[in-house]
Amino acid sequence: MIECIGLGLSLGGRTILSNLKLTVSDGERIVVMGRSGAGKTTLLRLLAGLIAPSEGSIRVGGELATVAGKVRMEPSRRDIGFVFQAGALWPHMTVAQNVLYGLANLPRAEARRRMTEALDACKMGGLALRLPQQLSGGEQRRVALARAIAPHPRHLLMDEPLTSLDSDLRSELLQLVCEIVRSYATTLVYVTHDESEAHVIGGRRMRLENGYLVIEGSA
Repeated sequence: MIECIGLGLSLGGRTILSNLKLTVSDGERIVVMGRSGAGKTTLLRLLAGLIAPSEGSIRVGGELATVAGKVRMEPSRRDIGFVFQAGALWPHMTVAQNVLYGLANLPRAEARRRMTEALDACKMGGLALRLPQQLSGGEQRRVALARAIAPHPRHLLMDEPLTSLDSDLRSELLQLVCEIVRSYATTLVYVTHDESEAHVIGGRRMRLENGYLVIEGSA
């Protein structure tokens, strides 16, 4: 479970988030919507422990993870997988090496087993030796998803992962995301500006407006 209590963040005199309260239960799906610049990516970065808020706190699994101005629990301890909007693959590493990067704390055999499992789940097993620049945009998104799920995280954060893909490919990958979340029984916080994506993901829907989180209901 992730709990946000009174989260606020201001940068350069501008309020990004204000008095945000959110509880994400284990196994739940949440879609966060809002216009560009509303703070959607910032919220994910706060949950992941990549930045600290100006106010409030975050608990992860009941443990105090973040307080105002300080990240107390580093991202690697939060049991969170993060799929960035741009994929953020290491260009000098092969597909396999990109996925293995997050499994360095595991015995080699177990790491390779999870890497293979994740790539197969994302239908990328046959391209394990390719470099990111040798892949299509859709293939790169699949690798980013495989890298995020390989450690078997309890929580999966996805920041507009299907942006700039054509409609057919977006639909295909969206179904893959839903299959992965079901198979791994993973909590999902999914950021998008697309109503059709939100409908397919389902779960609770929320919208960021003027720094505040507005709960819109369930899909």
